[in-house]
Amino acid sequence: MALALRRVSRSLTSCVPRSSRQAAESWPSPEPIEHPSASRSSCPEASVEGSSHTPSSPTVSRPRIGDLVGNRSPELRVRGKWAELLPSIPEGENYLFHTERGAGEPLFGWRRRFWNFLLKLAKSEPSWTIQAQPGPATGPFHWENRLLSVRELARLQTCPDDVQVFGSRASGQRQIGNAVPSLLAEVIGREIRRQLLDGPVIEEPPRLLPRRRRPIPAPARVKRVPDKYLHLRWTDTDHPGTGLGRRAQFAFVDL
Repeated sequence: MALALRRVSRSLTSCVPRSSRQAAESWPSPEPIEHPSASRSSCPEASVEGSSHTPSSPTVSRPRIGDLVGNRSPELRVRGKWAELLPSIPEGENYLFHTERGAGEPLFGWRRRFWNFLLKLAKSEPSWTIQAQPGPATGPFHWENRLLSVRELARLQTCPDDVQVFGSRASGQRQIGNAVPSLLAEVIGREIRRQLLDGPVIEEPPRLLPRRRRPIPAPARVKRVPDKYLHLRWTDTDHPGTGLGRRAQFAFVDL
């Protein structure tokens, strides 16, 4: 049993970047970290070049995407039928904003789409689940009405900045979307060390815990719905309920 636990401990350690492991050996007192509440911030990131997405300061942990600035890469442009509708949706909202029950134009029926359709991040709220292989209208999107960069996705998964994600942007999103948040591994590793390996109780918050951003920047300005979508007003109905949607046309037969 003890041997198995040591192997688990080594496995968890091997998943942590070298610079983080070296810092953990000496275990210096971390800077004061404010515990996050229901709100958590995010923001734009630096440009990514080549196939290796590497931060400029590998030894500094910046778990928020609110600290990243200036990304206007063409690969982050939203494409597809609904791309021009995204700027008309406020931060923290999805397509439901443009339903009869929302505050926008009645372009869609209530709950006729998946919840992450045209879903947009908000500076004052936590991020939703990162999709590994999203469609062109599948969020979460950045509040700047673009795709999230690989580094932004990695920070949302609480990956340290010295973790490198290789490959294209689509490959990077697939890797990160299929990953488990690094913060979860840190918390579990702490508890394995404390409960099963008789390690000390660590009073400090986890190192990968995102800090709250204060003050929170104002929401991005919402644009009007382009004319090309206005013909959709009042053309859809609300979802009738579980098992009653358009695709729920199943024939039940006795076996």
